Order: sequence, then C-alpha cells, then structure tokens
Amino acid sequence: MQNSNDDIWTWFAGILAVVLIGPALLASAVPTAQTWLVKAHVLATEGVLIPVGTGAGLDLPRIAVVAGAFLLVILIVALVIRSRVRAAQEKRSRA
Repeated sequence: MQNSNDDIWTWFAGILAVVLIGPALLASAVPTAQTWLVKAHVLATEGVLIPVGTGAGLDLPRIAVVAGAFLLVILIVALVIRSRVRAAQEKRSRA
C-alpha cells in the first residue's frame, strides 16, 4: 500500500509546478492576463531578463524566486522517489 504522505507530496510538487509555469503560459497566450500579472507584480516591465510576453517578463528577483521554487519542487520529487524506493525495498525484504 502506498504511503499517503507520498501522495500529498506528489500533489504538492505538481501544484507548485503549475503555479510556477501557469502565469508564464497565461501571459504569453492572453494579453489581458499579462496586463493583470504586471499589475499584480508577478511580472516586471523594467529590467526584464527573461521575456514572457510583449514588454513583460521576469527580472532578477523574480528569477531567483522561481529558481528557488523549482529547486523546492526537485527536492520534494527526490524525497518522494527515495521514499517509494525504500518502501519497495522493505516490501521485497518482507516477502
């Protein structure tokens, strides 16, 4: 039986990935969404290093936040995989 904590962490990592990637996809697909993301300070219009749409994107502080969040997702996924491998090994040793 799968550990419910693994499911929770898997969902958390997936949701975090969608939250990080979603605004960029939305801004590039829908111009009005880009305007809203700029007003909400999710995207910057000055000092843009990674453009996400026309005239808006990520500046250095936003890149640092996104990079940190991606590292968090990678860490969580690695912990889930390690936990599942350990559980499978324990299951095999019991059989």
